[in-house]
Amino acid sequence: MSVRNSLLAILSVGPCYGFQLKVEFERRTGSAWPVNVGQVYTTLTRLVRDGLAARGAADAEGRELFEITDAGRGALTDWFSSPVTGSGARDEFAMKCVMALSLPGRDIESLLAVQEAWIDARRRELAAAMAEASPARRLALSAAIHDLDAQSAWIARVRESADEIAPSGNATTLPKRGRPAKKAVTA
Repeated sequence: MSVRNSLLAILSVGPCYGFQLKVEFERRTGSAWPVNVGQVYTTLTRLVRDGLAARGAADAEGRELFEITDAGRGALTDWFSSPVTGSGARDEFAMKCVMALSLPGRDIESLLAVQEAWIDARRRELAAAMAEASPARRLALSAAIHDLDAQSAWIARVRESADEIAPSGNATTLPKRGRPAKKAVTA
């Protein structure tokens, strides 16, 4: 959703062609979130299909321009006025911790230590990048640093509650649905 709506935001300033949208997206985000040009064109196809953008006239070099529609402006207004919902409940690291805690014999402390080492190294990378970054990129980098801080705080919570989660085997009551086994062919 973010790429889609970000492209609509750029189109709200004026018509653009695909590669121009890619460059403008990366410029506005300080290259903190690179986007593949194929993803831009796929997203443009969907925006046109959904009536949020329209194909416009070609520019002087023959590049096809896209422009935002009234419906696209409405979707953009909705995006800017809506909260971002959803968070780490489906985050891979969170899932990895929950699974590890539920399995017999899994060493959760090693898993956490590996993640903490990565967080520390990533923090150092981001701090170094901040020193020479543009204001837009510094803002994006600071968001990434705050995410790392939150992950560190969550790791502390995992350590506090690790004893509350008892490892277990698979359920003894089997679900009713499933593909039946193939019957053996007897000759």
